[in-house]
Amino acid sequence: MKGQFLVRSTATFVEGNIYADKSSLILDWLLRVGIEKDGFSLREVAKDREVSVGLVQRVFRVLVSNGILRTKGVRTAKKFFFKKSSLLLTSWLKEYSIVRKCKMRTYRSGFSEKEELLDALKKSKLSQKVSLTLHSAAEALGYKNTNLNTLELYVLDPTARSTSNRFFN
Repeated sequence: MKGQFLVRSTATFVEGNIYADKSSLILDWLLRVGIEKDGFSLREVAKDREVSVGLVQRVFRVLVSNGILRTKGVRTAKKFFFKKSSLLLTSWLKEYSIVRKCKMRTYRSGFSEKEELLDALKKSKLSQKVSLTLHSAAEALGYKNTNLNTLELYVLDPTARSTSNRFFN
């Protein structure tokens, strides 16, 4: 019989995206709850955020290797502590991109003013399926922060996209 029993892996550890949707649940817990604790375990975070222990372990491994978390203890008695909590937030902000996070589509309409479009939207069945966002939401709340004259909407119901094609054409 030929073969090797212990083959050393030369593959490097791949971080993956610790800022992905599921992983961000863990990061959110760390910044909201974990920052106030003197120590926390993998299982505690997994139970609180309803994610797998394996996912928490992968995220924590990256955070430990990047110097954001430190550990004390071994195996099931291992506790994690923040070493540099501000570094977690700044690295997350550097990684975040609304363009990658949200699919954006551009529609054109025959309306000459944004107010006309808003009125038509309110009268249609789409008003329950979309929500104002970005500059449009800020302006609606009285905080105009740009000279853009666009209407940004967040689609709450995915089926609204096909409806909007009929509405705006």
